[in-house]
Amino acid sequence: MPPTIHIIRTAEGGHHTDDEANYNHDPTLAPIGRSQCISLQNTFPFQPTFLISSPLRRAINTADLSFYPIPEKPIILLAELQETGCLLFDRGSSWLTLISEFRRKVNLKYLPFGWEKKGPTTRFATDVEKIEKRAVDTRVWLRNLAKEEANEDAHIVVVTHGTFAHFLVQDFEGMDGFGGFEHGEWRSYHFKSLREMNDQKVKLVELESSRAKRVTEKRAGAEPLSKHEKTMAYNYAKAFVEKQAAETQYFYSCESAKNSPKITLV
Repeated sequence: MPPTIHIIRTAEGGHHTDDEANYNHDPTLAPIGRSQCISLQNTFPFQPTFLISSPLRRAINTADLSFYPIPEKPIILLAELQETGCLLFDRGSSWLTLISEFRRKVNLKYLPFGWEKKGPTTRFATDVEKIEKRAVDTRVWLRNLAKEEANEDAHIVVVTHGTFAHFLVQDFEGMDGFGGFEHGEWRSYHFKSLREMNDQKVKLVELESSRAKRVTEKRAGAEPLSKHEKTMAYNYAKAFVEKQAAETQYFYSCESAKNSPKITLV
């Protein structure tokens, strides 16, 4: 059996339950988020072979409280898995801060210094083209890891965020309303091919059992989206990211007007 990739949206962060937390940098989980982790721990039926997480605190908290420890395998932090937005709650903490806070629980081998910078010229900017590029990079990275485990019944758990998860799996169904990735939700995938040489064609395919679960919960239609519906869903996702970028520019322009010296988004 090929390795299975389980994509999980983080449990609920403080910025989702407290308006003031929207202005907090890199918030941790809300109390309800911790409860979601307990539920995930009790319902996830597989033993993870690897834990891969966004380096944002709420994602690391989700991986830690739901699955850690895996013997001798700390949580691998992958900068590409961070959320698409650029407001304070979607901006991460420095390498040194993370190693000081989480210590041996995390593996920072793949986390470069300065990963938390999300200004318009960086690779993590709130920009559709750049988001799609890091989604490609993430799929290729995961495919390479899956190839290394190709002879085992491996379960690779990936903790990321609501918007980026849709770009990662290239499925935008439900982003415009009921049916998108929920907090603490997991969906399971295989790679279409572990031998694909063209990075742009490396694809994740959702398992029938994973989609059937959402159909049963009435969070997905019994039939896959038509080509037109897929286009409409993708256009909504692009518009959502563009809205995030506009909100970021407005927020920082307002902060600059209130403060001196001028605040610059880096």
